[in-house]
Amino acid sequence: MRESIRLATLARDLGELPYGAVVLSPEGSVVGRGQDQVEADSDLTSHAEILSVRDAVRHYGRSLRGCALVSTVEPCAMCFSAAWTAGVSRLVFGLSMAELLAINPASMDEIAIDTVELNKRTRRRLQLRTGVLHSECLALWT
Repeated sequence: MRESIRLATLARDLGELPYGAVVLSPEGSVVGRGQDQVEADSDLTSHAEILSVRDAVRHYGRSLRGCALVSTVEPCAMCFSAAWTAGVSRLVFGLSMAELLAINPASMDEIAIDTVELNKRTRRRLQLRTGVLHSECLALWT
């Protein structure tokens, strides 16, 4: 999570929203990194999670089975779906979408369906872990 926070800080310093994400191999090494680049890319799909999954697929392989996506904020439906499709097994995040919307309503302009609900609708369930380094992730937004 500390690497995800570092990437989110970098994104914020570059004028992006402070989202950061990494993909960890089953052994725990970082195999993909991403930070929000929506403004820089002029691409509304350039979310940190999408970019970290793309990076991991390029460097680790097409299947991310056994890997974890670690994000500073709960992934949106698009990012959850990308991680699921790539085979990610675990999803770890610090701050929930609901918490972020409560403190910064302008931070998200997308379909806000939480990961618990999305996970219920899949054939293969992801392991979910929430609240990791919560205060550090919250500090990115306050």
